[in-house]
Amino acid sequence: MQFKTEQEEEVHINLTPLIDVVFLLLIFFMLTTTFVKESQLDINLPQSSSQQKLKTDNVLRIDISAAGEYAVKIPGAKTSKSLINRTEDTLMRALKDAIKASSDRSTLITVLRADGKTPHRAVVMALDVAQRLGLVHISFATRQNSKQ
Repeated sequence: MQFKTEQEEEVHINLTPLIDVVFLLLIFFMLTTTFVKESQLDINLPQSSSQQKLKTDNVLRIDISAAGEYAVKIPGAKTSKSLINRTEDTLMRALKDAIKASSDRSTLITVLRADGKTPHRAVVMALDVAQRLGLVHISFATRQNSKQ
């Protein structure tokens, strides 16, 4: 006697729900991840034969790149914040915010870190804005001459 053999169905795994879940997780992680942009400018400081170390935590730092781009580091912050453009108004607003964030304005020291190839115009503009905001303790950052 011959028995009818049942035809075996091919087993298919439906991957559509798995792909949907993977895409949803991808979207979730893309939206919830914070991307930290280090906004430090590439600065090559000019050399100096003497160097003085600042012994205060109340330092407002203005970085100026060789291209004339600005970044401001608020006292107590870990990184500097790049400015969106090179205009005087943008620099003025950034310095005002930094002064407001400072605990004691009277001991606030402004340090200009300008690249050796920074246009003179960019440094003068930073000095002018700082002077108009009443920042009187201003110094220039340099690196120690390596020949000594």
